[in-house]
Amino acid sequence: MTSENSKLIMTAVGAAVAGAAAALTVSHLVQQSRANTKTDNDDYDRRTSMIFEDPTSEGLQRSSSSNVIFPHNHEEKMRRLVAARAVIEEDNSMPRNSVTVRV
Repeated sequence: MTSENSKLIMTAVGAAVAGAAAALTVSHLVQQSRANTKTDNDDYDRRTSMIFEDPTSEGLQRSSSSNVIFPHNHEEKMRRLVAARAVIEEDNSMPRNSVTVRV
């Protein structure tokens, strides 16, 4: 039984070594192909910066009601939302001759 077990163990070890060698070879081939296909424009494609308009330049002056609100400014966004909803509710509560209601 020991020779049979040793054959199984040697077969398993040989298969593991062969699999590791194949994976390593494929990994090196992929790295080489990526290095050979890299162009000068690859660095520019990964850029994630954004360009915002300068509000102080001519022709781009904005009114105070159309300011850009960033996601971190939650209180200001909620204040504007509540104020707009209050105006709509006040307008809806007034008696009128038609049945149109703003939502």
